[in-house]
Amino acid sequence: MKPYLLLLPAALVVAGCSNQTSVPDPLAPYKNVHIIGNKKQSIGSFNYLSKDVDGYTDKQVIVYFNEIPFTSTFNLCADKGVYIANCKSTVSIFPSKNKGVIFNYDLNFYNGSYPARVGSMNILLPSTTTRKMDNLTQYTSAKFSEEQFLESETLEEATFILMKSS
Repeated sequence: MKPYLLLLPAALVVAGCSNQTSVPDPLAPYKNVHIIGNKKQSIGSFNYLSKDVDGYTDKQVIVYFNEIPFTSTFNLCADKGVYIANCKSTVSIFPSKNKGVIFNYDLNFYNGSYPARVGSMNILLPSTTTRKMDNLTQYTSAKFSEEQFLESETLEEATFILMKSS
């Protein structure tokens, strides 16, 4: 009879552990993957990719555009409900004289939160990363892709324009 008494507490422990709902850790690393615009109606895309220390993509922004010149402003925090951090971002693409493109970008990524002490209170503050470049030139004959970036052991960050063939 005594062995059966041990099964009841063990069953309760297992049942209690299996029904927990997971709560995301606010201090856990935040993966940024953002796709803006409509791929089907686009003539090309702006692509920003960044790898983490293990070589996996941790920041990715793809902005589809349907005309050049093109400018788009968007919030990289909006889809996650983060309103304290400033994630307002902009991508602009212009034609160049040599049948290429000139592009600018200002990307503000939300990385997660970190603990801080304000007065006598402990609070979580947003952590952001900014990537900004002006007047980058890419010629239409230059071919680069996400696969090349992922296969490269030396590239940690890449920005490029992909144009659909007409």
